[in-house]
Amino acid sequence: MKNNSGFTLIELSIVLLIISLITGGIASGRSLIHSSRLVDIIDDATKYQTSVRAFELEYHGLPGDLVNATDYWPGQTTNGNGDGYVGSPNEQEKLNVFQHMALGGVVEGRYQPEEQEQAIVLDGQYRTNPTSAFENRTFIVDTENRLYKFSQNVSVPHRKENTLSYSSIAEGDSLSSVDAHRIDEKLDDGLPGKGKITVGSQNLDCAVSHSYANMQTTTYDLSNRDIACEVFFSLE
Repeated sequence: MKNNSGFTLIELSIVLLIISLITGGIASGRSLIHSSRLVDIIDDATKYQTSVRAFELEYHGLPGDLVNATDYWPGQTTNGNGDGYVGSPNEQEKLNVFQHMALGGVVEGRYQPEEQEQAIVLDGQYRTNPTSAFENRTFIVDTENRLYKFSQNVSVPHRKENTLSYSSIAEGDSLSSVDAHRIDEKLDDGLPGKGKITVGSQNLDCAVSHSYANMQTTTYDLSNRDIACEVFFSLE
């Protein structure tokens, strides 16, 4: 008489339960890692905002824009034009931002200004800008004509603001609408087109409305899970 040695229904149920627990654990682990990275972005943004302000108080100018940087660090960097805006019209200024802050002692690391496309890793950091929680993302201080861009065909005055941009080194977009909303809601008003945290005007896929005219009132498109947002943190 043959003895069948197959699994019983109870044994199969136990195996399936174990598989589901393992799968659920992996998914939960990924979710926790992702959430931790978002917290790191918030912490880094806050830290760099504070660093920019500390630099300005110490040296009476913005990093990158500092008009007498070579007086403090001769032969190590170049001057900005001192107009109060980083990167406009002197694009070299935004490449100098983190070098100036490192030389000024308000951030750690070594930075060598060069075009972002040519940036290489040095001592675990990008030579121009710092690495971030997500691969190939970085922070850079820039001038974003935010209200003007969000208000094309609308009678809102043109106003420049120095911003800390969190973006992909290559493409610009860095986060999904859901992730951008989580950061915005944590630190600001949760709206993509107003407040201290906004998305770039080219990132209309971040928002429910795809109209420039509605950017002051629209909300994040939480159904869009694609990487579609470049996030700006105001320094003013």
